[in-house]
Amino acid sequence: MDKLLSAAIEQFTKKGINLELVRALTSGKEARVYIVSWEEKPYALKVYKEYATRAFKRNEEYLAGKYVRRPSERKAMMKRSKLGKELIHRLWIKREFYLLKKLYDAGADVPEPVSMTRNAILMEYIGNDNSPAQLLKSLGANKAGAARIYKKILKNVDIFYKNGIVHGDLSEFNILYSSGKIYIIDFPQAADIRNNPNADKLLKRDLENIEKWYNKYR
Repeated sequence: MDKLLSAAIEQFTKKGINLELVRALTSGKEARVYIVSWEEKPYALKVYKEYATRAFKRNEEYLAGKYVRRPSERKAMMKRSKLGKELIHRLWIKREFYLLKKLYDAGADVPEPVSMTRNAILMEYIGNDNSPAQLLKSLGANKAGAARIYKKILKNVDIFYKNGIVHGDLSEFNILYSSGKIYIIDFPQAADIRNNPNADKLLKRDLENIEKWYNKYR
């Protein structure tokens, strides 16, 4: 078993969450996702890669928001010192969990977050026993179906914005589709509109990415 996965499962066990690995699901630039079982119910376990092996994107935009109160920690993060890298790694995970919970509670179409550790997030599994949800990129939709999905995405973008959040990396690669519903994922790079000067630029890019996907079906 991968050492990061093993560490995550051990940390959840200490919290009273006894996970059993079912199988690997996906592997991306920043994390690997596994299907796990807890009390005979499937969940998705997102295990983040170590900082040195991860492809952090747009760090300057991400750090522009005032998410770190202590100047010394913020300075360490900007300099990419050993401490700074560890702080970014932890903040990345904590923020994604926090944002998922905030948006789920606000009625957005995101997986329900369950719990987190220092290097992983346990969340709702999207799909059925035989097959996980498809990425929007892989979905073969007709014109009418694409229009419905497009409206749902815009509705979610509006919910995000009303809650002070811009996804920041929204595209057909991080939207799941299952049983007629969409689920938007991957929030660690989301922008806080209250204090991130790049929020409007990121929102514009998000909308352009979704428009580009929709234009394929018009």
